[in-house]
Amino acid sequence: MLWVVAAVAVAAAVAAGIVLRSGDASSTLSVGPTAAPPAGKVIAEAVDPRDFIPERLPPVETTTEQAGAGPLLPGAPDLTIVAADDTGLQLLDTDTGDLRRIAIRRPTPAALTETLFTVGDAIVVHADIDVVVLPASTSRPTRLASRHRAVPTVADDSVWVFDAPTPYVSGTASRVGLDGTVHDQIQLPAIAEPLVGTAEGLMVSAPGAVIFVSGDGQRRPVARGLAVATDGRRLAWLQCFNDMSCAVNVGTVDDPGQVRTALQPGVLPAGVFDLPIGTFSPDGRWLALPLYESRASRGLDEVSISIIDTATGIEAQRLKGSTVTPFDTPSAWSPDSAWLVFVSGSDVRAWRTADGRTVTIDADLRSVRALTVR
Repeated sequence: MLWVVAAVAVAAAVAAGIVLRSGDASSTLSVGPTAAPPAGKVIAEAVDPRDFIPERLPPVETTTEQAGAGPLLPGAPDLTIVAADDTGLQLLDTDTGDLRRIAIRRPTPAALTETLFTVGDAIVVHADIDVVVLPASTSRPTRLASRHRAVPTVADDSVWVFDAPTPYVSGTASRVGLDGTVHDQIQLPAIAEPLVGTAEGLMVSAPGAVIFVSGDGQRRPVARGLAVATDGRRLAWLQCFNDMSCAVNVGTVDDPGQVRTALQPGVLPAGVFDLPIGTFSPDGRWLALPLYESRASRGLDEVSISIIDTATGIEAQRLKGSTVTPFDTPSAWSPDSAWLVFVSGSDVRAWRTADGRTVTIDADLRSVRALTVR
């Protein structure tokens, strides 16, 4: 059954992470104007500070492939949908219909990963082994850290990065300002997976538990289970039982078990193999949780997206998921929580919370690996 496969896959990832990390020393971010550690902070010994010096990359290459198509979302404010594919970014203005493609070069084209989020008006992406920031006011990106990974961050003008090359590995995490200032550095728990960062600290998943690590290194257990969605304030986490059924618990960091949504046997959140893939709406009202179902005679079914009311735990709607990325369905909420943008089949669509209407985005967004909306 799928829950067995999931457990084996997670265990294999943990073991692989331990092997890869064996014998390595933790590295310390030393960037910009704050080379010295903040007062009162204990920081690990640096390995190679050259990995962490911000560097302006060559100007991005931008092409406009669609212009003047008009509003794409009825009644929506002017939004920009940012989508990442294997070669760059795609920026779609929902008010005008303008679509721009951006290639990041260092000096050759950089392949992007699934990590994509916004901090203020800036876009943060993985470009090969670099954490790259693309400010809204310039076409010249900045390499914030090399040989590091970024974690989605809910904080103004700062990003959490960590030195582990793979998930489920201990290491040093650092909250770095977009200007290069080091605000906090903490040592991650052993075999931990960073989930989301805030201005106060970092939410991580350790084997069988979700833990909040504050900027001063204090660790506080939050829930005993597998995180499937979190924004630093709210948390959805998975509990599975002997009858091969699972339930999604939804609540806050301080009260993580407010409501429970039971899943049918054989159904699991799509992100259970890796990072949590569910997304909370900014107002906290909704949880968009991609699910997949395994049946012995049919193999992996198409992914669907469950829209869960976080106040009641009731599923409000089920949307068709991605066929392009079968173990994943990229999705992102608009800042006003009015729209959920997601990959459906091979298209990009938007679901409106007010009336449950789904609209197909009439633009050539190609092979979307990750989404954000600003």
